Amino acid sequence: MDARIKGWIAFAVLLGVIGYALAEDLTLTTYYPSPRGVYQELRASGNVAIGTTTPLTGAGLPPRLYVLGSGSNTTLRIDNTTGPSASPVVVNSSGEVAIGTTDPGGYKLRVQGGSVRFGTTTTDAFTFTSGQVGIGTTALTASSVLELVSTTKGVLLPRMTEEQRDAVSPRVEGLMIYNTGTHQLNVYNGSAWVSAGGNSSSGQRIFNTPGQFAFVVPNGVTTLNIELWGAGGGGGGSVQCPGRAGGGGGGGGGYAGGQLSVTPNITYWVTVGAGGGGGQSSGTCVGVHSGGAGGGASFIERVSGTYLMSANGGNGGQRGWDGGAGGAGGTASGPTAITGANGGNGAYSSFGCDIVGGTGGGSPNGGATTAIACDLDPFIGNYSGGGGSGDGNVFGYGGAGANGMVVISW
Repeated sequence: MDARIKGWIAFAVLLGVIGYALAEDLTLTTYYPSPRGVYQELRASGNVAIGTTTPLTGAGLPPRLYVLGSGSNTTLRIDNTTGPSASPVVVNSSGEVAIGTTDPGGYKLRVQGGSVRFGTTTTDAFTFTSGQVGIGTTALTASSVLELVSTTKGVLLPRMTEEQRDAVSPRVEGLMIYNTGTHQLNVYNGSAWVSAGGNSSSGQRIFNTPGQFAFVVPNGVTTLNIELWGAGGGGGGSVQCPGRAGGGGGGGGGYAGGQLSVTPNITYWVTVGAGGGGGQSSGTCVGVHSGGAGGGASFIERVSGTYLMSANGGNGGQRGWDGGAGGAGGTASGPTAITGANGGNGAYSSFGCDIVGGTGGGSPNGGATTAIACDLDPFIGNYSGGGGSGDGNVFGYGGAGANGMVVISW
């Protein structure tokens, strides 16, 4: 053999060895129709990329198989037949996965036909099949849409107060929660929340935050014991001016109590009055000073505007400029009705530290607030509708009245 030919052969072999040592990528270019028929097998000992020559980089990358699609083409399909009954696994270019169909339908995961199961044993199984869901079982009862099976765990419904329950929106018939106030299941019947548990032989609800609240009569209860306190009036503001007084005390809220015959599962509406704000004070004869605001009424009603029992709030104390008269106590309506105590008058003064704000009026079972002397901050009303004291501190406000309260027992 010619020496030159031997040299070229040796050079070609050397290049082949070098190429084999350096190269790890295999590029296949397909032709149709294939000159060698259908390829039945493709083997690779490294990573395989289809649709791209750029490998992924980063933690845990590149993957063993990387398939990159484009446009609306299916990125990856795995199947065991080509006929009409094909049951493929398909991933499209949007990252949507379909099992049993070629169309994900816009879902991130769509499974058509058969069942889906998570878990390794029957007791921890989570099963979907034919519009049914099973937890703790793989053998679903044909008539169930949801079946829960366990001997060690229960079902925990949303737990909330009545105020939280009443804020749920929208409410639809059949909605269910656990009421932490009455310790019963509640179901919305299309017009009102009703108790789903057994009879409630005794219980109590206390409403002491201003506002309106729904109260559903528990099952089996036909008589309610009700107590209401109107809110206290605010104390009047004082003025540091010759011949003027400290602010008058706010009047106490009224009190109503008694029994009310009711029907189980009927909703009543409870309103709690807000305490009146204290009047503003002034350190000069020409400054801004005002009387206290009256307290709000507390009442219970079945029909809007028709009070079954009510307790009005106390009136606010007069400002010191006008004499500092105490506010009148609130009236009440019910089997037992008691008017709240009037607020005390503010004391007159000259230049100097001798202003005294009036005592806040007492609400029955609530108590009064004490009078307040010069340079001391006024007191807010006591528990359950007490009036606020008038101001004896010319740089502040009169004391605010206490909020009302409603207590329902059965």
